[in-house]
Amino acid sequence: MKTQQIRMIKRMILIGAICLALISTNWLDHRMTSASSSSAPEQAGKYQMSFPRGIPADLWELLVPDDNPMTEAKVALGQDLYFDKRLSVDNTVSCATCHDPKLAFTDGKPVAEGVGGKKGARNSPTILDAMFNV
Repeated sequence: MKTQQIRMIKRMILIGAICLALISTNWLDHRMTSASSSSAPEQAGKYQMSFPRGIPADLWELLVPDDNPMTEAKVALGQDLYFDKRLSVDNTVSCATCHDPKLAFTDGKPVAEGVGGKKGARNSPTILDAMFNV
């Protein structure tokens, strides 16, 4: 796979995860409902973001390219990939295994466990601030 494709897949997973975080805290649900009920045809399928206090909208806009705007379909794909265990070497773990939305995107364990129960060297950090590491 080309480096550019890998970056795009990583970005889609990251955006899906961040949106999942916002959805899980109900910040995004309201905006999605209002965007889909909009009568403007150019808004159909477009994502309308509402940001919680402390997340600057300008920074988000810098991370989402103008020529590749977020859509509901792209966010849904990111969410599907985030929970898909088929992406692991033995089909047993997904991103959500170690970065569970119900546990503030961590696994709640002192040391991460991966494929085959192998222990890592540290815990699984939250991904809530991952958008700032791109």
